[in-house]
Amino acid sequence: MDVRLLLWRAYRPASGLLADMVSSTGLTKLPIVWPALKAIGAMEYAVRRFVFASPEERLATVQGHRMYLGAYADAGFLYDTYEPGTTKLFQRLVGPGMTVMDVGAHWGYFTLLAARGVGEGGRVYAFEPHPDNWALLVKNVQTNGYSNVVAVQKAVADRAGQVPLFLGKSDAGCNSLYRNPLTREESIPVEVTTLDAFLEREGGPRVDLIKIDIEGGEPAALEGARGLVQRSGNLGLIVEFHPRLLGTAGTTPEEFVDRLLGWGLRVQVIDGEGGLTPLHLPTLLRELKGFGYVNLFCEAIS
Repeated sequence: MDVRLLLWRAYRPASGLLADMVSSTGLTKLPIVWPALKAIGAMEYAVRRFVFASPEERLATVQGHRMYLGAYADAGFLYDTYEPGTTKLFQRLVGPGMTVMDVGAHWGYFTLLAARGVGEGGRVYAFEPHPDNWALLVKNVQTNGYSNVVAVQKAVADRAGQVPLFLGKSDAGCNSLYRNPLTREESIPVEVTTLDAFLEREGGPRVDLIKIDIEGGEPAALEGARGLVQRSGNLGLIVEFHPRLLGTAGTTPEEFVDRLLGWGLRVQVIDGEGGLTPLHLPTLLRELKGFGYVNLFCEAIS
């Protein structure tokens, strides 16, 4: 048994125990509590990065795939605890013959899950603008022998052209089209497209599921997919909901949710077991105070 795996399984629940206890007792109303929780979060990040992560690229087995991970990969990749609820839901939703779009594909974690799920008769479009991330994405797709993936080296937003991509302070998973507390001042130019324009060039294929995780850029990406969302009655959306990063991108959490509801979508929160709970925005915003985030599942109301 991997000793680090045992440590990780012991550490992961323990790291959240204090925060859960504080939240359940109502102590979060005390001025001193949030700085203390922020310090605990910083400590957890340091432990995850310097104890469980590696400063070098490595090959690992991730959810049954052989996957190359970049420097300081989240330990959840190594021990199959990365976004467990979203992973379970994603694998339930993806089926043979489907078309899936992975926006913000990074190194291909969800891309590989989708490629396996849709099978030879399906198609996966994976969008990743950062050149190093894109290279690892392509390498991982090829390593696992998938021929049903189209890896697109572009960002996704509400316009086409060339834009700056601000580089993450801690790792390449925090890159964003918007400068925020998780990015550096440094940026690189990348090509950007809209999903509607991209699909038009592809001949307008049916799309069954879209996963969007782009550090605050989700509203712009969805605005650029307005036509797709409004014409696809059975489309499912998995969208990251990070109030702080939405704000730095110019959209309030309330505006974002109102837009989804205005498009006739049912919006639910994905829990840690892959279940879905109705969205109650005031409660969720209290729970996500600071840098918290969740993933939402959206679908047309039948």
